[in-house]
Amino acid sequence: MIKLVRNTLASKGSIFDSQGRIIKWDYIESLHKFQKEEGLLAATKARTHHIQWKREMMKVKFETQVLSASVADALLYLAKDANIPEFKGCEATGEFIQCFNNLFDVMNSSNLLTKCLKGPMQSVNVEKF
Repeated sequence: MIKLVRNTLASKGSIFDSQGRIIKWDYIESLHKFQKEEGLLAATKARTHHIQWKREMMKVKFETQVLSASVADALLYLAKDANIPEFKGCEATGEFIQCFNNLFDVMNSSNLLTKCLKGPMQSVNVEKF
């Protein structure tokens, strides 16, 4: 399912959330471009093979790295704290990515002793979801 989400967002270019805000693949491409130009990696694993996704369509690790908390955090930081103009309005995209990161963590969990979102949904942690 995570591959379908990435493929849909990347191939369509943009989608809308339930509040009518736009979620754009361009922000992820802009993050990659920004990281290359500035010579820094904002704690993300987003590289060229993540952006040119059709070459690596079958590798789930690339989808999970693009739709990860670090990418969401980097987008939100560049929009809010760094005030980079090309990231203005990317809050919906950051929240969307964070949501799918959390969903993947929950669905991929197998150890009952794991804490927070890395563990399975239980009555003691259901309020976090």
